[in-house]
Amino acid sequence: MRNPMGLVQQQMLRQMQQRNPQLYSQIQQMTYGKSEAELKEMAQNIAKERGIDLNTLAAQMGVKI
Repeated sequence: MRNPMGLVQQQMLRQMQQRNPQLYSQIQQMTYGKSEAELKEMAQNIAKERGIDLNTLAAQMGVKI
C-alpha cells in the first residue's frame, strides 16, 4: 500500500515546481545536505519570522513534528 501523505507531498512539490521553478530551485539548494534536525530548525525559524507557531500549524494539519 502506498503512503498517502507521501503522494500528497509529491503532488505539492510537482505543482510548486511547475508554478514557480525559480523558487523550487532555491528551496532545493537551501535544503540540500541538511539533516532532519537542521530542516526542522529552518522550518521553525521561517514560521517564527512570519508569526506562525509551527507546532500549532502541524497539529491543525495532523502532522507530527
